[in-house]
Amino acid sequence: KTFKELSIKSNGTILVQSGVMLGTMVKEAIQKQICGLESLVGVPGTVGGALIMNAGAFGSEISTYFVEAITMTLEGDIKNYSKNDIQFSYRDSTLPIDEILIEATFMCKKGNPYKILKERKIASRGRKSTQPLKFRSAGSIFKNPSSKLAAGYLIDQAGLKGTNYGGASISDKHANFIVNNGNATAADVFHLILIAKQKVAEKFNINLELEVKLIGFPEKM
Repeated sequence: KTFKELSIKSNGTILVQSGVMLGTMVKEAIQKQICGLESLVGVPGTVGGALIMNAGAFGSEISTYFVEAITMTLEGDIKNYSKNDIQFSYRDSTLPIDEILIEATFMCKKGNPYKILKERKIASRGRKSTQPLKFRSAGSIFKNPSSKLAAGYLIDQAGLKGTNYGGASISDKHANFIVNNGNATAADVFHLILIAKQKVAEKFNINLELEVKLIGFPEKM
């Protein structure tokens, strides 16, 4: 419920605190005819999480529009980072994990309202047609091994689409999604993660890396 301030200026500058939902920032930018963020509509989570993990979809990444960030150290000191201070890569950044991200500034551009809505529709349509949006999930589980090789394709080719464990299953619509069939536990999802990693490693000799973060699991798991 904190860090919820959002300000979008007419010149395309976006000042946003880290607790704002990414979808909220994208939708308000679209309403003000600011272009560039349309493909991120529907990506879950906060702006803070999206920036730290360099969230992206349909060929666009949030870091493209990043200007600067303000953090606080665990001792309470305020620090500023410009774009040149941070290295962004696929679903990763060098923003310090032991500092609290407070707010960020993005710079986008004014756009053609028709083109903005068209891009938003393309992204929404692409998501609806390829992802199991009718079920609860944590989004994409694994990072794509490369720009030409998708994790979902590898899991599919390993014959794992539709695999069930407890209340969870590997989606038969998109194999990189593990969906909750109604009563899944975190342990059920974790078990399917292990199955997918093992089978893909055996078949393709590729070690799938997690895109999600695991929190609260016992050390042995």
